[in-house]
Amino acid sequence: MVWGREPTISALAIREDIGSEELRRRARRARDGRVSARLIAIANALEGMDRARAARLAGRDRQTLRDWVHRYNAGGIAGLCNRSAPGRRPKLSDGQMAALKAVVLNETRLDADYSPRRRVPDWVSALDGG
Repeated sequence: MVWGREPTISALAIREDIGSEELRRRARRARDGRVSARLIAIANALEGMDRARAARLAGRDRQTLRDWVHRYNAGGIAGLCNRSAPGRRPKLSDGQMAALKAVVLNETRLDADYSPRRRVPDWVSALDGG
C-alpha cells in the first residue's frame, strides 16, 4: 500500500437479469419511497454511474449502496423491500402464550366492578392458577 493513497477496491458486481429500465419502472410503481430510492440507486449504478454519486443521489453513502447491492443480488427486487425488525423476545413461552389465549377467549365472568377488563398481571396470575 502506498501512503497517501486510498486502496482501490473493485466494485461489487450487480446482477443483470433485470435491466435498469425495468428497475426504474418498478421504482415508479413502488409504494414505499425507500424501496423506490434503492431501485433507482441500483439502476444508476447499473448504467455506469459512479457508486459514490449513485448513493449520494439516493441520500446515502457508498457503504449503504453496497449493502443494497448485496440484498439485490441475493433476493432480487424483493430483497430491497423493508424487512421487519426481530423485536424483543417474548416473556412468555409458547405454552404460556397458548394458555393465556385460552384464558382470554374463555373468560366469561366479570370482575368485582362488573368490568370485563383485566390487567396483564391478572391474566398471568390466572395462568399460574391464582
